[in-house]
Amino acid sequence: RQDFIDQMQVAGIDTIGGDPAALSTALQEESRRVAVAAKRANLKAE
Repeated sequence: RQDFIDQMQVAGIDTIGGDPAALSTALQEESRRVAVAAKRANLKAE
């Protein structure tokens, strides 16, 4: 999670400073991707 935030800051601090909507969209997409990956991992574990 922290490394994703670091990537966002490296990719463009202006995104974080200037456009909260873009940041929240990126965070939502990342959260969705993480949730899907976790679901797949759970399926493999069973």
